[in-house]
Amino acid sequence: MVKRWLKKGAYLLWLIIMVIGLLEIAYRYQWVDFYHTERVLLNPKPHGKGMKILVLGDSFTANTDSYVDVLRDSMPEADVRNAALPGVGIREMSAVAARRLQEFQPDVLIYQFYTGNDLWDIRKTTSSVQIPLWRNLDWKATDYSLFLRYLNYKSGQLKAVAGVGLDTLQWRQEPVFAVDRYNAREKIIFRAEPDLIQNTIGLMGKRASDFACWTQKMDEILSNLPSTTNKVILLVIPHCAQVAPKYQERMAMLGAKPFGSSELDLDFPLLNAMKQHYRNDNRVQVISVLPALQQAEAAGSAVYYENDPHLNKAGQEICGKALWKAWED
Repeated sequence: MVKRWLKKGAYLLWLIIMVIGLLEIAYRYQWVDFYHTERVLLNPKPHGKGMKILVLGDSFTANTDSYVDVLRDSMPEADVRNAALPGVGIREMSAVAARRLQEFQPDVLIYQFYTGNDLWDIRKTTSSVQIPLWRNLDWKATDYSLFLRYLNYKSGQLKAVAGVGLDTLQWRQEPVFAVDRYNAREKIIFRAEPDLIQNTIGLMGKRASDFACWTQKMDEILSNLPSTTNKVILLVIPHCAQVAPKYQERMAMLGAKPFGSSELDLDFPLLNAMKQHYRNDNRVQVISVLPALQQAEAAGSAVYYENDPHLNKAGQEICGKALWKAWED
């Protein structure tokens, strides 16, 4: 009897491993369009007949009121497709990008980079005793499995619909900053790595090797560009702590390591390293919207939500206009 149950358990375990492995391969090679719904929701309007522009990025881009709409309004004749995905990093995007590039055959590719968590998405800090063991194990597993990341993404969507997720639209609309109302994911990340932002923008410690991994994945995306693509824009969106002292103070209250004036520098190591890496590729232009956002904040216009790290509508418009201005120049 015991042997029979052991055999059944071993067979079930083998079957689970095989199914997970098959799903992992299916995701990595995009045998099916895992993000068809997102593509439809982000591209509801008729497209222009002119220049074809494909935009890739994360949640800063993957919404229906992002800087992509500013581009569409500024270039009504262009066919601007938003293929961004919320909650994903370059590892997932490198798998999805190959499919989108071949489907759309763009003239221009825009890839949005966020200094707040794009390197975190490559390697999560799992050594902190401030984080529960189960979450550290989950982070470790998703550093290796893209399909598990996809499952977490879908789980987050379901929680958001049910109103029990880490992010809610209600929090974004609240007009006053409050530690207990701020984006929960941001606070968890700061507990795991309080100096994440400093390490990222300064390429310090292991974040330097994470950036090397990012450029390797970006190079893979560029290697899959169709012959029609003659321009690539890497759009760098800063973490709010790079934009104004008030955000630095708030992040410290959330658990981040206190910031200094150097974190407000317009030229920071990560940005310079990105420019240096692509200096010999005439197709690639690196654009930072940090100067425009700093100017807006200095003039009294808030560009981030009070209780969420994302750009608000004003910030998105500034981002779109800065991108358009750089395009014209």
